Formats: sequence, structure tokens, C-alpha cells
Amino acid sequence: MVFDRNFDEKRRLTLPREGWGLTHMPTLAGERLVASDGSSQLYLLEPETMRESSILRVTDLGHPVDRLNELEYARGEIYANVWTSSRVAVIQTGTGQVRAWVDFSGLSNRFDKPKAWNADEHVLNGIAFDDATGHFFITGKCWPSLFEIDIAKQ
Repeated sequence: MVFDRNFDEKRRLTLPREGWGLTHMPTLAGERLVASDGSSQLYLLEPETMRESSILRVTDLGHPVDRLNELEYARGEIYANVWTSSRVAVIQTGTGQVRAWVDFSGLSNRFDKPKAWNADEHVLNGIAFDDATGHFFITGKCWPSLFEIDIAKQ
């Protein structure tokens, strides 16, 4: 849905497939949206039409990385968590190669779990980058905490 500054809906666009994650990315062809659908592929979409302009196949050491979920574009790369894992892939935008992995498995031990906690469902699922500080904000489904983390650029 596209809204104006008064939050009045102006129009609706349709994703060509199921949407798991969405971020934006500058390209030589202009700004693109990057969408995930739980597969090992990321789809570059034209923001005005949601038309697919290209596909980025994500691999690590030649093997597809399945279950790509939440996405964030930062520092010229795409950060994608792998659904039901505590790992985030750092993906090169030109090749789809995973350059590094960030392991957040220790975060869920740093807060008290609500009574209805389900470790299979309440997994890492939130990544945001703050350009001003260079820090990432990390959270998960039904997590009562949000973590501000400085991930060193390697």
C-alpha cells in the first residue's frame, strides 16, 4: 500500500510472490526494492510497479542459502537472517555470495522469556541499520527486547 504524508492510501501494489522480507538498495539502474520469499533467491523490484527486474541467487561456498527472510541493506551489502536460525548472512550485492555470517545465538539468553515463549516460533527476525551511528538493531518474533549492536565491518 502506498500512503501520502497524511496516511491516506493512494494506491496498492501487488508482490509477484509471497513476501518474507523487504529492503531497498541503490543500483546503477536506480533505487530497487529487494524482496525475499523464503528461498535462496532475492528479487530486485522496481519500486513504482513492483515489477521484477532481476534475481540474485544467494550462495555460500557454492551452495544455495535457503530460508532467506528479514532483509536490511547496509554498508553496500544485504544482511539477511535465515528463518529459524540465529545467523545473519552478509551478502555481496553484485554476486549473491555470502561474504560473512553473524551469529546472534547468544541474544535470546539475554532477556526473560514471556510465559507463552516458544523457542521454535519466537526466533530472530528483525534487522535494522542506523546510518547515523553505524549500529544495527536486532530483535525477534515476540522478543521483549531490542538490541543495539555494533557489527564491525570486515
